[in-house]
Parts: sequence; structure tokens; C-alpha cells
Amino acid sequence: MKRSAIHVTLVSLLLGGSALAEPPSSRSPLEAMNSTRVQLTRFGRTARVTRDRSPGKTTARFIAEEGTVPQDAVLLFEAHSVADSHYTLRWRCVAEHALSECFSGPLELRYLPRDEQIVLTVTPVSSRTTRGLALVEGASTTTLAKQD
Repeated sequence: MKRSAIHVTLVSLLLGGSALAEPPSSRSPLEAMNSTRVQLTRFGRTARVTRDRSPGKTTARFIAEEGTVPQDAVLLFEAHSVADSHYTLRWRCVAEHALSECFSGPLELRYLPRDEQIVLTVTPVSSRTTRGLALVEGASTTTLAKQD
């Protein structure tokens, strides 16, 4: 559902596959290749970052740079295992004020035996909607343990 003809960026995230403690300009080419910039421009539009399983790889790792959540939004993060076109929710977190509420450190998920990928999604939700209010209300109970 389109809110207006002018789109304002809600938040810009940099999700990477390795530690991103240094500023973007000082990262190695490999770190830059393994990073995905996610632009969230509309409420309800989900962005996806996919980590394909490769031989010998046991975990998928996601890291977000520090940042704040806009005052009128909450961010819903979810990570799913994908096997045989079936999605299994592995991790869920709601960030109301800062990305550090969900990414105080790397999110590492071990691939399950049949996993082909792990997909991290982030959906901006207006904090003024019924869904947004419900996410905020349940935020303390919606962060699941990082399952192995």
C-alpha cells in the first residue's frame, strides 16, 4: 500500500557477514563484498538479506551498524531457515528505539541439517498502527533465543 508519492527513507541499515567495527571506508574489499545496504523506504515493505549455505559453512552471521529507529516506527527483524521451500522461523526481534536492541552483537545462526539458506528480513511498521502497537507491546516477549 503506497502512502504517498514522495518516499522518505525511514532507515538505512548495513548488514554484513563479518564484524564491521571500522567505518565503511576502512573495510577490506572482502568485508565490503559480504555487506548489504538495506534501504527501508515505506512502512510494511520487507527487505531481505539471504545467506546461502555453502560446503563446509556451519553458520550464517548477520551484523548491523549502530543506528536509531525513527520515532514513528518500529523495526521487525526475523530470521528464517529455508529448506525444500519451507520457511522455519528461527529468531525474531522488535527494535523500538535503536538497532542495538536486536543487534548488540552479531546474530549467528547454525544451519540446520537440511537448510539451504538463512534469510533475515526487516520490516518497518508504523508505531501508530494496531500492528505497530502490538509489536511494541509484545517486544519484551518476542525476542526468541538464537536457536542452534
